[in-house]
Amino acid sequence: MRIKTRKGTVLLMGWLLVTGLIPPSLQAQNFTFTTVAGGLRGVMDGLNGSAQFYNPSGVAVDGGGNIYVGDQANNLIREISPLGTNWIVSTIAGSTQGSVDGSNTNAQFFGPSGIAVDKFGNLYVADQYNSIIRQISLSGKNWVVSTIAGTAGVSGNEDGSNGSARFSNPTGIAVDGAGNLFVADEVNNAIRKITLFGSDWVVTTIAGGAQGASDGTNTTAEFFRPHGVAVDSGGRVFVADQFNNTIRLMKPEGLNWVVTTIAGESISGLADGLGTNATFDAPVGVAVDPSDNVYVADLFNNAIRKLTPLGTNWATSTNWSVSTIAGGASGFIDGTGDHASFDLPFAVAADAYGDVYVADSQNNAIRLGISATSLPPTGTLEVMMTPSKAVAAGAKWQLDGGTTLHTNGAILSGLLPGNHAVSFTEIAGFTTPAVQTLPVTARQTTLTTGNYSVAVANAGSLQVLISPSGSINAGGLWQVGGGPWQTNGGIVAGLSVGKHILSFYPISGWTTPSSQTVAISDRQTTLATGAYLLQTGSLQVTLAPSAVNIAGARWQVNGGAPQASGAILSGLLPGNYTVSFNTVLGWSTPVAQVVTINNTLTTPATATYTLPMQPSQPPQLTGMIAASGSLQFVVSGTTGSSCVVQASSDLAGWTPLSTNTIPESGSMTIIDTDMTKYNRRFYRAVEQ
Repeated sequence: MRIKTRKGTVLLMGWLLVTGLIPPSLQAQNFTFTTVAGGLRGVMDGLNGSAQFYNPSGVAVDGGGNIYVGDQANNLIREISPLGTNWIVSTIAGSTQGSVDGSNTNAQFFGPSGIAVDKFGNLYVADQYNSIIRQISLSGKNWVVSTIAGTAGVSGNEDGSNGSARFSNPTGIAVDGAGNLFVADEVNNAIRKITLFGSDWVVTTIAGGAQGASDGTNTTAEFFRPHGVAVDSGGRVFVADQFNNTIRLMKPEGLNWVVTTIAGESISGLADGLGTNATFDAPVGVAVDPSDNVYVADLFNNAIRKLTPLGTNWATSTNWSVSTIAGGASGFIDGTGDHASFDLPFAVAADAYGDVYVADSQNNAIRLGISATSLPPTGTLEVMMTPSKAVAAGAKWQLDGGTTLHTNGAILSGLLPGNHAVSFTEIAGFTTPAVQTLPVTARQTTLTTGNYSVAVANAGSLQVLISPSGSINAGGLWQVGGGPWQTNGGIVAGLSVGKHILSFYPISGWTTPSSQTVAISDRQTTLATGAYLLQTGSLQVTLAPSAVNIAGARWQVNGGAPQASGAILSGLLPGNYTVSFNTVLGWSTPVAQVVTINNTLTTPATATYTLPMQPSQPPQLTGMIAASGSLQFVVSGTTGSSCVVQASSDLAGWTPLSTNTIPESGSMTIIDTDMTKYNRRFYRAVEQ
């Protein structure tokens, strides 16, 4: 049990009692955080805030800027890829709770927590409640999930190979440059290492194994529910030691691992400072950037912390400065420094630019923090050339008309985002590939191929570029003259001079480019393009009755901007959305609706506000006016009630004039044109 006071923190139930003033937090307000994706609890793929997560607890980022998320409560692994200025979320593995290996959504997880990605793009997942470690590898367009260590549903604390090893609620995972895995084995209070020998994954305990806070070597060191791990370029391992409220450093020395505490102390708090003068409150996530700065997800402080080594040699530094770069209070606000807020941030990751990604668990969102000193985001270009005979004959390529010639397979990095032109040198006996205009995207590698074809008289080639990248990933293809389907950037050689029909393969969720006629010239490569259009749907909601619209009734989708009755909200990806309604004084609000959006269609929906039931009032007659041989008067009463208006000349016999329902306004006008037939006339309204 933890009780916070203004003077300090008291830990009860047999824990340490600590009092005293806690130094104020020293904010380092140079990171600006925005929401990349999510914000609502659910299980929907889509763009930006339309995607949904359920307690995301692990996050990793690869060299191409793709983000991978352990979506714990959904038992899924999600990928977030940059698409222009948007982020597109897709589910790459997992479905229902379980432990089955397999491809894509045929695989199952049970509370996947930590996630890491190696330099080859393989993913590793700490499948927490299965107590196993999983590998996810891309094979073609499929993500293949396999269990590499532990046995599902069998907890323990045994070293060994593959399924003979045992874990107990592994939560954090990291991978070094050599492909070794490091696991925070939470309930075992241990740090485990997994190394691939041949085809076997061998698990060893390199530190910890008993609950405590002692520094030391190998298993003489102690941890208290370590949750997150990270490894730097020098092979040092950082541990978020959750309930010790400390950050631990593990240095390899020969065959030993030496564990020291570099920040925090046993009491909880939110104080910046040097080393153990700083305080944390359940640090659970940890990451290292290329400059060896350490970032921490400080769970109960709802804060993101940064550890910077002091001194000229970071590898031997024993002094670490702790600062708070964002957060410090529970909430869901984008902003800079302490103007940003989080709700139980569980994991952090850092990319090559020094930017920080956060799995904001209770906000069901993925957040991105960019430092004012971050490197400007750039992209990379890799160009391959075929066939090998052309390469051997001296084929080269150049970028944007520059004078530098690059060889086959050369990779250029540090390119500004935007379109770049790739041209190729002329080689005797070969048709030179056409100049390619390629979009380079920040934090991604653009790959293209220049295909030299053997020069043939009265024949040419065709190269087709497909866009956008999302349609390529979805299976966009092209063909010429009804021939074989070709991938993006492919070249078909040996086409006869003249006109040919270029067509494109239809893919689900995208509008197919129209077929086009291309002209092939002798011994030249014609360049053509085809742009798929991502299909979306629309939603139109009508609110009734009309009076409530005048009173300010509005509707919104997934908590977005309010819309007026009859408005059409377009650009919605296919899937389910929640439509809710604002409160209008004096009216009962309709319940929220879930609507399904389909490609290219406008989905209609209606909602009716109602007036609350009012006490019944007997009908009354007022405002009698005689004019032009008729009598006019007003009948008022309870809206929706029914009454009969009657007339009499002697108060004994009554004749019905009309049967009426009191309208929404609460009153109506009755006209008796027979009044002149009688010397006297009485009227009454009788409620039915």
